[in-house]
Amino acid sequence: QPRWPEGWPESWVAGLDDRWSQAASAPSPRLLRLSILRDLARAIHAGRSGILAGASTTSMKELRRFEQAVDRLRLHDPLERPLRELLLSGESRSESSGPARPPVPRASRVVGVGKLERADRQWELALALEAEARGYVLLALEATIPMREVEAWSAGLDHELWPRAVVLFTESGSQPSSIPSSWTGRWWTCIEPEADASALIAASRLRPAPQIIPLTGARK
Repeated sequence: QPRWPEGWPESWVAGLDDRWSQAASAPSPRLLRLSILRDLARAIHAGRSGILAGASTTSMKELRRFEQAVDRLRLHDPLERPLRELLLSGESRSESSGPARPPVPRASRVVGVGKLERADRQWELALALEAEARGYVLLALEATIPMREVEAWSAGLDHELWPRAVVLFTESGSQPSSIPSSWTGRWWTCIEPEADASALIAASRLRPAPQIIPLTGARK
């Protein structure tokens, strides 16, 4: 059994164990586990700020090694084993393996050509491809949120929809907000094919509740 590398933030992984296990019963465990890995990648990105501010004992070099191990799992693993074990196997993989250019998902025609293929949306592209392969349905959710609450509301949406749905990415809504100090956003989301999106949103604690925007060509 490989040793957990010194300097890797083990607590970040331990906090994800329950969700990783819960994903096993979903129509696409890999989709949910990719979303968990994306959360971990985001935490690593945020962790750089702590290192630069001197508030972290992890070195930038170790954090980069950890980030590379996470990123390799996006392309090379079925994600069926425990997260810690997969990360250690990701650490040992070569940097050059994997496809040079992933295919373009059908969702690109709906969300806008090029949006999922951006260099900073590699996780979102992987999620969209996996969702399509498993028959998930693409949704556009819109809501107008006070500017100071956008980040918390967006995190709440992720929490309320998971594990039935996964948010791909957020952008400005179809119309700018007419309410002062507020923002209208659109959350592109993939939902289980058998799930009732309206019921899922109605049962959530989100206020304001997002609206489902009708789309053309969202289903297979």
